[in-house]
Amino acid sequence: MLRRFRRRRLALWAVIGAVCGLIWLLRMPLHQLPLERDEAAYAVIARDWADGAIPYRDRFDHKPPFVYAAYAPPILVGAEPVQAIRVWATLWLLVTTLVMWRAGRRLWRSEVAGVLTAILVASWNSAVFLQGVTFNSEAIMLLPSGLALLFGLKALDSGQKAWWMLAGIAAAVAILAKPVGVLIVPALFVTTLAIKGDVNERIGRAILIVDGLALVLIPTVLYFALAGGWSDFVEANWTYNTTYLQQTNATLGQLWPIWRSLLLLVVAGIIGATLAWRRRRYWPSLIFAGLWSLGLIASAFVSLRAYPHYYQALVPALAVFAGGLAKVRFGFLQQYKDFSIVLIAVLLAILPLSSLWPLYNKTPEAQIEQLYGVDGREFFALAPKVVEWIDSNVGKQTSVWVWAAEPEIYLYGNYAVPSRFPYDYPLAILPNALDETLQQLRSKPPKVIVTYGAVRPMGFDAMLQVAPYRMRVHLGGYDIWVR
Repeated sequence: MLRRFRRRRLALWAVIGAVCGLIWLLRMPLHQLPLERDEAAYAVIARDWADGAIPYRDRFDHKPPFVYAAYAPPILVGAEPVQAIRVWATLWLLVTTLVMWRAGRRLWRSEVAGVLTAILVASWNSAVFLQGVTFNSEAIMLLPSGLALLFGLKALDSGQKAWWMLAGIAAAVAILAKPVGVLIVPALFVTTLAIKGDVNERIGRAILIVDGLALVLIPTVLYFALAGGWSDFVEANWTYNTTYLQQTNATLGQLWPIWRSLLLLVVAGIIGATLAWRRRRYWPSLIFAGLWSLGLIASAFVSLRAYPHYYQALVPALAVFAGGLAKVRFGFLQQYKDFSIVLIAVLLAILPLSSLWPLYNKTPEAQIEQLYGVDGREFFALAPKVVEWIDSNVGKQTSVWVWAAEPEIYLYGNYAVPSRFPYDYPLAILPNALDETLQQLRSKPPKVIVTYGAVRPMGFDAMLQVAPYRMRVHLGGYDIWVR
């Protein structure tokens, strides 16, 4: 019996290893994909944070600080930044996959259901139509949010209260990756207060969750307060994001292609959730997973913007219930149950994985163009060419101001950012931001200014009066000005 158990465990790990290995092989041809502007902003702030700059106070961005912490390892290794970030993103997804495998296994009390959950998470979070090969804040949030689910399920199964604190810690990290991560916190509190136990036990479990949240959030608040950046932290994460949300203008026609691409996984998740209602024996775990999934689904829809990567949060929320398809009774196919489960996995995973195929055998520049269209062709793909021209014609370590929303130029050229803003669109939104930036630039005019082609940003004419800039070259979507 023990020998059979060991063989089964070895086979299980072999399957999970094969799943992770396949995802690695499928994503590997995309590990040279140029960075898009959000990724570049996170990388630049991670780089400058490591050099002593304080996020928000010295470098503005409107994402919570764990995003920059998650970017620190690939930036600090000193390797070529694009490949380092892409490899790190794949490793991050594989760890997320393993976490969701354990969560699906524990939820359904089934090894096969756990494996199916893992396959769906790994494949759908690699889908090109969800921009799954990029490393955005949604992808970062999914790992700590998955840990919150796993730790909560462990707490329900084992009765050990420490797991509730760990779940609170994981939920806090999810919030520090993306503010909408707060929507998974009610799942923890409702579950702890609803499951069996006297009033003191229920309140005690809830307090442990609060302790876990506090262990992460309070030191974060203190760090920025003591560094003199608390007001800037609030400005970026609350004031700016509130304004950003008010600018939602996506139409149903823009959103429908994204939602339509997820219909297959939605159907699988609904079927799995329907099956869950029949498993009353495990209701505490299923209700907790259901509330957690609803929180992630709500986090994906809160802004209603037509950015595909926003909807990556739907994947684990649906996949953890779609994993329940492994528990379906196949009737006359029961004797072929293993084959049937493999067939289900293939049918559900083939759509996202096949979306990677058109990018193979293409240059990184062609890949980014296929992903982002004009932006990919004119800006993301050509940012290295801008750096190459500046280094060759002006000199390395030249002072450069990118008067556009393309911080990848700073990263590729290892240029210092001469302003608080590594990209320019907050200049038109935040009060006094433009005046602050112009004052900094006038006091020490950069040698090079990079703008979008044929665009003179607000305040640019004033800079021409300070220093005699002349447009030297037009590269794709960029104009390069040198004084």
